[in-house]
Amino acid sequence: MVAYLPGGASIVSVRDIARGHVAAMTGGTRGGHYILGGENLSYETALEILAHLSDGTAPSVCLPPSLVHLAGRVIGPMNDVLGTRLFPGSFEMAKLTTRKLFYSSVKAERDFGYDFRPFREHSPEAIEWYLGAHG
Repeated sequence: MVAYLPGGASIVSVRDIARGHVAAMTGGTRGGHYILGGENLSYETALEILAHLSDGTAPSVCLPPSLVHLAGRVIGPMNDVLGTRLFPGSFEMAKLTTRKLFYSSVKAERDFGYDFRPFREHSPEAIEWYLGAHG
């Protein structure tokens, strides 16, 4: 992988989310709304961590948002016609991938003790699964 997207996301392990759901059932407020997020990381940082943990090389080029948006405008209709699912899928998805989709789980932490493991801690499980599935 040569390039990375300019945005970021709240990255969390599915195991942490599952534990959060169980905790919400017993400690959350009935009818309450909770965000079970994770560590807020730029895609650049997340890929650097993955590269380090897998003895790989992190991408060094950040794609300009305008290029990603243009790709969405072109590839979106092409996917519709051909029935494919090429990245970024659509213009809307292209816009999302260039934003920092960061969230806070502070309400869940306060109400029922939700916590999550740092990305660096849970990503080896994902790397192991991916390599096993895709060699």
